[in-house]
Parts: sequence; structure tokens; C-alpha cells
Amino acid sequence: HEVNPSPLYSLTIENSLITGLDGFANGNVHNLSTIQFAGLGTTVDALMAVKKYVFEEKKLSLLKFREILKNNWAGAEQLRKKILRDKNKYGNGIREVDQFAADIIDFIGKKVNNRPNSRNGQFTASGHCARTFITLGKLTGATPDGRMAGEGMSKKESNESKNQ
Repeated sequence: HEVNPSPLYSLTIENSLITGLDGFANGNVHNLSTIQFAGLGTTVDALMAVKKYVFEEKKLSLLKFREILKNNWAGAEQLRKKILRDKNKYGNGIREVDQFAADIIDFIGKKVNNRPNSRNGQFTASGHCARTFITLGKLTGATPDGRMAGEGMSKKESNESKNQ
């Protein structure tokens, strides 16, 4: 490629070796571009908490919840503990919650997959983001699922939240 050639990468691509084209300049037959997402479990659990505590049980308003999150759960530790212990979370075998996660993945896939990229290839959605859940967590404020500001998001597509 004229701007940013990748000779070592191109050596691993059979078609690049045959055609003499760089792997990122149409030397690769597939030319896929991946858009990665992270924090599915955090997203689902947060939205389910809002649904339950704001809209169904009416324990607090959406504006009040926003204020609690802006203050990183300060003064709302009892509510945070209740939400953290709540079983209505992704991965617990609850049909509605797991279906909501599947719907989010399906939505992302329909928006991303098979769209053309600038290299005569296609975009694909991926939930494999290595340690992105830590980086995003450090940059993200508190979430309605009980996660504190700066804590790691859920890993990849899992329901597990960890900082390592």
C-alpha cells in the first residue's frame, strides 16, 4: 500500500504473494474490516435495571437515576447493592434478559455485517476486543447495573465484569 505498506503481513497472505499486491491494497481476497464492540453484559444489565427499577417498579425516576450515576452511586449504596444482587441479569438463564442480549447482537450484526468497506470487502461485527473492556471501563461513568465509574465493563460478549 502506498501510504502504509504492510510487507510482513502481506507475506502471510497467499494472494498477496501471487499478485505482488500489499495485503491492505487488494492483495487480500477477503479484505474484511471488523467493527468491534465490548460490554454487552454491562449494556444488557444496565438497561434491564432501568427497565425494572424506573419503569416497572417505579423505585426512582430516570432523572434521579441519572443523578445517582453522575455521583458514582454516592448516597445510593443500598440501591446499588440491591441492583448488584438482583438476579435479572444476562447469563442467568432468564429468557427475557438473554433474548434482549440476542436482540442487541442481532441489531448490531444487521447494521454492520456485509456493508461494503473502502477496499472492495465487507465490514463484520465482532465481540472479541481483547482488553478493551478495561479501557472502556476506565473511560465510562457509573452504569445502572451497579458498576462504579472506572470499573471494567463486561468482557467480550460475556456477563463477567472484571478489571483484569
